[in-house]
Amino acid sequence: SLIFVRQDNFFVIRALHWVRDGGYKKYMDIKKLDLIDGIWVATEMHVTKKKGKNKVHKTILKFSGVKFNQNLDFDMFSIRRMEKGL
Repeated sequence: SLIFVRQDNFFVIRALHWVRDGGYKKYMDIKKLDLIDGIWVATEMHVTKKKGKNKVHKTILKFSGVKFNQNLDFDMFSIRRMEKGL
């Protein structure tokens, strides 16, 4: 694996992973990085799987409405609620 880190905020902005079985590479690229409540957050991320120069698969993850330090009830994170989605 090879990881690229921004030097101003030490955030991983790109990762490259070589997969032995199958001869392909996986790329993770941060396309959008935002400072939310003093915390750096990747709000758009692309994950690409390539074999040679051909793109095999691509996943795009976009995050919006990210909030930190919310007053959440501890009971929201019980095993039952997490399993049931209550």
